[in-house]
Amino acid sequence: MALSMLSDPEPRAADHGREGAHPSLRPRLSRTPLAMQMVLTALIIIFAVLFNYYFPIVGKRMIEGYMIGPLPVTVVESDKVTVQISLNPGEQTRLLSQLQELRGRAKHHFQTMIFIYSVYYMVISLTLLSGVIAAVCLFLITRVGWPNSSLTVRNLFLSFTAVAAITSAYPAAFSHQDNIAQNKSRYLQYSALIREVQTYLATGRHQRGSVSDAGGFVLHVDSEI
Repeated sequence: MALSMLSDPEPRAADHGREGAHPSLRPRLSRTPLAMQMVLTALIIIFAVLFNYYFPIVGKRMIEGYMIGPLPVTVVESDKVTVQISLNPGEQTRLLSQLQELRGRAKHHFQTMIFIYSVYYMVISLTLLSGVIAAVCLFLITRVGWPNSSLTVRNLFLSFTAVAAITSAYPAAFSHQDNIAQNKSRYLQYSALIREVQTYLATGRHQRGSVSDAGGFVLHVDSEI
């Protein structure tokens, strides 16, 4: 009994020391994976922001190259207008000011259409990329189950699923397709009026081939604007 009483406190103290050391290390070990996942989430957010900034530039270049063919972008250029018909100074000044206004409006709608197209391109690309990454992560998770899957894989799955869900709502929330269609329609309308004014200044003829007085044509352009 005496030996046991003398020998018991030392192992208990040692056990207590081991048990006391283990909980002190546990928070440090548990905080390290959490910090890593927080850093990973921050990197994903930074990636989405950079994607949001860079891809509209790429999309704008691609769309401008695609649209130069089907759309008459040259009509928005401020080239010199040659007047081949007889006009009084007031009529000529008014027609040239209408032409300048039409060019400004056409350029505005063209640039707005290109901008919305580029944002739409970015949104679709980011949604597709995020969806693919989330699908791959989901496949890896389903192979071993959620509790046994890697914390990093789960973080990637949740983060990119959130990115895909948010970006996929952009087109409907901001009416991208409607805005693109409306700006395209207005651009084509002003482009047709620009050609009509240019033709009249060169030939004195209306769009239907009839000769019209300058005053009536000025009123016609005003009504179309």
